[in-house]
Amino acid sequence: MTEQTARAAKNPSWEDRFPRLGLWIDLIMLVLVITNLSWIIFDSLFSFAGIQTMLAWAVGQGAVDWYDVHVHAWFFAYDLVFVSIFITELVARWAYAIWHRTYSHWMVYPILHWYDVLGCIPVGELRAFRILRIISVLIRLKKMGVIDYTQWGIYQLFARWYDIGLEQLSDLIAIKILDGVQVEIQSGEGLDKKIVERVVVPRKDLLVEVISTRFANLVGHVYAGSREDLEAYIKTAVSQAMHKNPEIRSIEAIPMLGTAVGKIVHHTVNDIVCRSIANAVEGMEGPAFRDLVDDISDTVLNEISRSQKSPGNEINAALIDLIEVIKDEVRIQRWKALPANL
Repeated sequence: MTEQTARAAKNPSWEDRFPRLGLWIDLIMLVLVITNLSWIIFDSLFSFAGIQTMLAWAVGQGAVDWYDVHVHAWFFAYDLVFVSIFITELVARWAYAIWHRTYSHWMVYPILHWYDVLGCIPVGELRAFRILRIISVLIRLKKMGVIDYTQWGIYQLFARWYDIGLEQLSDLIAIKILDGVQVEIQSGEGLDKKIVERVVVPRKDLLVEVISTRFANLVGHVYAGSREDLEAYIKTAVSQAMHKNPEIRSIEAIPMLGTAVGKIVHHTVNDIVCRSIANAVEGMEGPAFRDLVDDISDTVLNEISRSQKSPGNEINAALIDLIEVIKDEVRIQRWKALPANL
């Protein structure tokens, strides 16, 4: 728990101490901000002659003239009334935070609520920050369980198009970066040695352990499931080889004992071969097989490092093809597979 979270738990906010009062204040401020922003938009459009003509046709020229003289000409003064209310509410919440030591410093509140501070400045460009006040109020109301704007159609529509735009933008950026990586790989010399020295060598022990362990597990699993078939195949192969061997034929040709000795030799050879394979499979789980894999990997890596002729063309081509596969995956517009409810 951070210091700010602990302090907030110790000193609950206005809404936590007075939930009903905080709810009414948030609702009133929500209505006032929406009314103010709607009025700002309407008054801005009223400045255009075409809008005045349409309004005169709809409500009469007298109403348009009255609004122009009594409201439009004094709109800045009316806006100051809203601004004074917004400043009063902001100062009240700020004073409450200072009094109850909600934050570690008295200047934290206006910094965290910078959009409220800027929105209180009666300048055309800064009035747009009052929209963020609406968003902050909606978030507080959602936390209080009063509303759930995530179920609103307008929110879901905005969220969908936001996700689509974000996916499209991120895909373009990712493809651009991958294109640059491919160019670097094509122009890079000795890339294979750099990969070996910076990527493979520092992780050699881990790679050897993974390769030896997984290979031993794979061979052991296959051998355990196919042991009888493998032994039958070995016995058949050994029998065929022994029948074609002239020494074995000579032994079998010995009167009286030849056939028996031949069978003993045949059985002994089969048993030796099968036991050798079983011992080899079991030995893969021991340190000797890991040392063998380690020696082989050292030999390969040393050969690549000492080689004057870099075999990097194949590695570079493989990396470029790999990146191309990734680019194909990035180009897939997954948002098209989503249900188009909106």
